[in-house]
Amino acid sequence: MTFTATVAPVSGTAIPTGSVVFSLDETTVATVTLNAAGNATYTNSTLPAGAHYVLATYTGSTAFASSGEGFNEFIIPATPLISPATGTYYDQQTVTVTAPTAGSILYYSLDGTTPTEFSTPYATPLIVNKTTALKVVAISQHDATSSTGTATYTIIGSPYALIGPATSIATPGATLNAFINGLGAAGSWYFKYGTSATALSSSTAKTNFAASTAGRSQVSTTLTSLATKTTYYYQIVVTTPGGVTNSGVATFTTN
Repeated sequence: MTFTATVAPVSGTAIPTGSVVFSLDETTVATVTLNAAGNATYTNSTLPAGAHYVLATYTGSTAFASSGEGFNEFIIPATPLISPATGTYYDQQTVTVTAPTAGSILYYSLDGTTPTEFSTPYATPLIVNKTTALKVVAISQHDATSSTGTATYTIIGSPYALIGPATSIATPGATLNAFINGLGAAGSWYFKYGTSATALSSSTAKTNFAASTAGRSQVSTTLTSLATKTTYYYQIVVTTPGGVTNSGVATFTTN
């Protein structure tokens, strides 16, 4: 903050000479010589948030008497800085909050309400692993409160996959069914199958699906060239930017 004191005569046009003493909260911080226009300027870059009394005192000269003028200055902390910014992410985020104004304490909420000094103090980075509305304020030791910093995170996690019963079973074919949900993200799916639950060595062609907010959808594919009177095991694999999900394993037996 920059403070400027101007010294002018009660009458006449003469420009006073001499110095101005600046004090902050009753402590002298600078003595500045008046310039040719009768001004003295003092800058402080470390003044903490809260209330401060600023006093400028003209020391006088052989031609002019001393004088002084003061006022109260109330500094509000700067809005907290949040990183990363609001957005949609495919995995959990480590969120860091910083206070640009020294000496202020950060308080936050994760439910969209505006935090106060009774909210949770911020101490270490936050792990956000679900859709969250983060709000943060900085409060000084003198109860000066900043404007609210906000960030909303939409976290798209791993897709859902639910295996369904096989249908149309008849040697040499069967239809495999499943339900998937990409949680709003685009991706792909395919079935793995085999004659052992621990060795699903065959797979169907990969099928892509578009981003959608419609939720769960049913997918199917038909197998051919199956052996007669044989038990097959199968599961679906779904992949999106949010991760890879394998469903449970189901079985069917050909006739």
